[in-house]
Amino acid sequence: MNKIFAFVLGCIIAIPAFAQQQFRQEVTKGITLVYEALDDQEGAVAVKGMEWAEETDVAITIPETVTNNGVQYQVVAIGDGAFRNRDITEVILPQSIKTINRNAFTDCRYLRSIVLNDQIEAILFEAFRGCMNLQQINFPSSLKKLERGIFQDCFAIKHIDLPELSYIPADMFRYCIGLESVSVPATVKKIGTETFKECRNLKFVLRDNVEVGHKAFFNCASVKNEHGVDLTTK
Repeated sequence: MNKIFAFVLGCIIAIPAFAQQQFRQEVTKGITLVYEALDDQEGAVAVKGMEWAEETDVAITIPETVTNNGVQYQVVAIGDGAFRNRDITEVILPQSIKTINRNAFTDCRYLRSIVLNDQIEAILFEAFRGCMNLQQINFPSSLKKLERGIFQDCFAIKHIDLPELSYIPADMFRYCIGLESVSVPATVKKIGTETFKECRNLKFVLRDNVEVGHKAFFNCASVKNEHGVDLTTK
């Protein structure tokens, strides 16, 4: 009986500590962001979600720091699925953001603009998949990690300047049917499986020394290597 009592008491004591890991703050009238403290980074939080009284098209400015119970935190990440399927039109990220996590903005179909700050280091799995009205993407030199499918089904993007990485992940721009041109830096050695598949308006010449994954350019308008070999059917 004493062991059971001690266990229950321990759980009760732990509840407030856990509750303090998440808190909410209004960023503009009627719109609240949910933050969660990061266990592996003292004094840092991730944006975990968004709440609003009336779902209308809005622009979101994420603050660089937030204060809760007298403690100041730095906002360093956008959490998994934080804005998924929300009717947001624009996102302004602070310089403190280092990571955009899995599915952070997936299916934000009205999102037209997001400027990636020049401190961001990682964009993870399908972070912007299905943002069909996203028109332009900048890739800062600080980027070190990109995962697969990040911009899949982003129909409105027309031009991409790829970052100076060695590998461009699988499915990254798959079904970006509005994409017309791509700038591939000399650092890129490999393009993954189906990376640009079904980019039906894409036309450019790729360097010969880049390894091309299975169906990386399948059904693109015109993609050839420097020797004129057609890459759209491979």
